[in-house]
Amino acid sequence: MPIEAGTVAEAIIQFNGESPAAVLLDIDLPDGSGLDVLRQIKQEQPESIVIMITGNVQVDNTISALRGGAYDFIWQADKSGRTPGHYPQRNRSSSFAA
Repeated sequence: MPIEAGTVAEAIIQFNGESPAAVLLDIDLPDGSGLDVLRQIKQEQPESIVIMITGNVQVDNTISALRGGAYDFIWQADKSGRTPGHYPQRNRSSSFAA
């Protein structure tokens, strides 16, 4: 069952309480950046799979997310329904079982 959080604070609480195997994380949250949540998740559980998603496309965010350990970075569709693409992390050094 999916667990949802609408803020950085809620995301950290939910992650610490549930320790999910995978996380879909938006960069733009009302009380901060999903990049901060990514850093905390990777500090506490480096093997966690975190997929970043955003509708506010900025190359710097993409680079920061992938360097910070995000498994993938996906851009949400714009209002016309087009997606500019995604940037999967190229050097996945570890494997995981579903």
